Amino acid sequence: AELWQKQAAYARREATTMYRAGRQVRWRNYVGAPVREFVYRYVRNQGWRDGWVGLVLACVMAWFALQSFVWLGQMRTEPVQGAPS
Repeated sequence: AELWQKQAAYARREATTMYRAGRQVRWRNYVGAPVREFVYRYVRNQGWRDGWVGLVLACVMAWFALQSFVWLGQMRTEPVQGAPS
């Protein structure tokens, strides 16, 4: 539960940072970012060596890579209070 809460907070912060930088969301971000994160965690960092735990962690990190773009998309349609217009 603690990992899930922390990663959600980090993903929201990342979305806010991207929003403030003026980053736009494209449909390929919803596919590319999670795939890239999964490959990075599971293949490049050899998460496969940790067995099912490595697989689960790679999937969780990929999920939150997706979530950061989902939240960014929401910020673009419904501006966040305190964020630049």
